[in-house]
Amino acid sequence: MLFNNKPENLMNKIKKYILPGLLYSAAAVALYFIYQTQIKVINQDVSARDIDPNCDIVMFSTSYCPYCEKAKKFFAENGVAYCDRDIEFSDEDAKLFRELGGKGTPLTIIGNTVLGGFVEKRYQDALDKL
Repeated sequence: MLFNNKPENLMNKIKKYILPGLLYSAAAVALYFIYQTQIKVINQDVSARDIDPNCDIVMFSTSYCPYCEKAKKFFAENGVAYCDRDIEFSDEDAKLFRELGGKGTPLTIIGNTVLGGFVEKRYQDALDKL
């Protein structure tokens, strides 16, 4: 029997079973929302060539962003050329980043697909459409 009539046993059971379950559930929900922001496909009517006529891929990044490093590594490993726009050092690029709906880096435009964050499969899917 999980519960009996003794209050101290009830509190022990709550501490042992219910509280950890609630904490794990809250953590799972928080991680879900964090993950969703990392795989965001932003609906914009823009192409990389609108930003830079010489590039099929434009990435807005910062020097301290670990996801930017992962995206750059992905492009390097796959021999993909791209134009990097560091929003830390260019007010014009930072403004364009915000106009495109950027909330976190990297914000990458692959052809006509605008991707927020870095998830390798999303990048590969966008490259396949290019």
